[in-house]
Amino acid sequence: MRFLTILCFFIAGQICYSQQFPFIENFDGVTPPLLPAGWSTTTDRTPAGDFIITASIPYSDSNAVVSTNATIGQSLTSPRIDFSNRHADSLIFYERRSSSHNSGFIIEASVDDGISFTIRVSDTLYNPGTTSYIERAFKLPGTISNQANVRFRWRVIGNGTGTTGTLRLDNIMITAKAQIDVAVKSTRCIPPFPGAGDSVTVLSTIANSGVVPVQNIRVDFFLDLNNDSLPEENELFSSSTINQLLNPGDTAVAGAMLANIPFGNNIIIVQASADGDENSSNNIMRTILSVGWNKNAVVINEIMYAPNPGEPDGYGALLSSIVRLEDRPVKC
Repeated sequence: MRFLTILCFFIAGQICYSQQFPFIENFDGVTPPLLPAGWSTTTDRTPAGDFIITASIPYSDSNAVVSTNATIGQSLTSPRIDFSNRHADSLIFYERRSSSHNSGFIIEASVDDGISFTIRVSDTLYNPGTTSYIERAFKLPGTISNQANVRFRWRVIGNGTGTTGTLRLDNIMITAKAQIDVAVKSTRCIPPFPGAGDSVTVLSTIANSGVVPVQNIRVDFFLDLNNDSLPEENELFSSSTINQLLNPGDTAVAGAMLANIPFGNNIIIVQASADGDENSSNNIMRTILSVGWNKNAVVINEIMYAPNPGEPDGYGALLSSIVRLEDRPVKC
């Protein structure tokens, strides 16, 4: 079987790819008809490549990948994907067929860098009976986990009858779970409607999103003083450690007290960390705490020093310049 391969760059004769999870390919960063770097396709239907990029009828702007002719076997292969220290999770993509594309369609995986595709990811897929895009979602086999040289292949069997039928794929996403991965799942404040100068308790739910047990999770709480949405040392107002052992999927709650909260919208940042954490994308959560004035608080917003003609010195609109604030809806 002949292959047309789109290469990216070489180091010591090896093809190298930069990739992180989730791995996402929407085919929008290239100019049709060439595939993105690292992707390859057979040349059994045409020497130019069986699967090509097209700007016609994508699922999302502005491209999709397409093949034609349900009577000829052909395939599309992904770049190398490294699952080292990762638990293979899911494969999701969107598929659109014309009514005459009636070939069987299979997704397979290789753990030897594409030499052989012995792992079935899907059963045989058939035309769904609609010409709209449909979502295809699959749980990845555990045999892919911790493998460094994984490639996926979308293969048209070629047992159909529609010579002009088309198959489009778009918005491919591959996910994996890290061995050690702590995540901030939610944050709430008590009371939920504080006034200026009040104290609030910040409660944050921390989860073990990895695949091995973890403990001694540090949780830091910050009040974003300069409104740059970044946790900084001088903004830290509390720290705690979750000492209990969390099994995969378990959660625990960490709390902190924030005193004398100022009026206005305050950004509270919660950051969780653990030794060996392999996924930093879910370690931080930002929450806006809207703080109003307390009921019956008095604010002087003007002092008149130049009375209107005919008014005694020191009079003016002083009473209308004193505002008594009632409760205001706030949220955390």
